[in-house]
Amino acid sequence: MEFSQITVAVQKIITETKVQLVDELQTFITDKLDEDSTEAIVELFKEFKLKLANRAADDMKKVHVKGKRAPKAADGEKKTKKPSEYNMFVGTKIKELRAADSTLNGRDAMKKAIGLWKEFKEARSHSEGEKEEEKKVEKPKKKAEKDEKKVEKKATKKTEKKPEPESDDDEPEKEESDSESETD
Repeated sequence: MEFSQITVAVQKIITETKVQLVDELQTFITDKLDEDSTEAIVELFKEFKLKLANRAADDMKKVHVKGKRAPKAADGEKKTKKPSEYNMFVGTKIKELRAADSTLNGRDAMKKAIGLWKEFKEARSHSEGEKEEEKKVEKPKKKAEKDEKKVEKKATKKTEKKPEPESDDDEPEKEESDSESETD
């Protein structure tokens, strides 16, 4: 017996026990009271049993039994999952295969479509593998190019920043030489 079936059986036993308890309580109260007041109480107990039974039925619906579909959403609409790439591929291939060969049955069309999917997937993964290899090769090339550009920039900056000859030392000498020539 599966877990969900056990759960359903236990819930049924609990519900039956609750109903029996309510029946016993009803008979106990009606025995203790006079007939005029018992009629209203009996009606209340009937209403309570009905609510109890409805609640139990709702609880049973919530339990998912294996082999049966899950209950619908609260708004009554069935939740659908977006088809995967595999689902779309196989669906279109089955339609194409059946259009090409009308004698092809569903099982054979499915087998061929699955085979085509495997081939497609392998081809795609192979081409992606090549792209990744190309990227791996391109990365060192790009890095080397960047490094070369950095070196070139540094070299151009150094040539632009050549130290200029110090003109401060030259000027005082000229002044001294001028002053010497004036004295002569």
